[in-house]
Amino acid sequence: AMIPPHMTVIEALRLIKGASSREMRRLFPSLSNFSWQTGYSIMTFDHRVLPRLVAYVERQRQHHSKKR
Repeated sequence: AMIPPHMTVIEALRLIKGASSREMRRLFPSLSNFSWQTGYSIMTFDHRVLPRLVAYVERQRQHHSKKR
């Protein structure tokens, strides 16, 4: 899906965060208090680094589980 040209990034993120929060609570009732953190971060990248970015995201679950 693409963000319509007339929509700001923050408007799009507000919609995405709201919809995904509702869906998480619907699919996982035990997460009734689920919400995203306040704020957002946006960055651009060259398509050539995409494999490294995907690997980074895939490592996050393991990385964060070690902190507990």
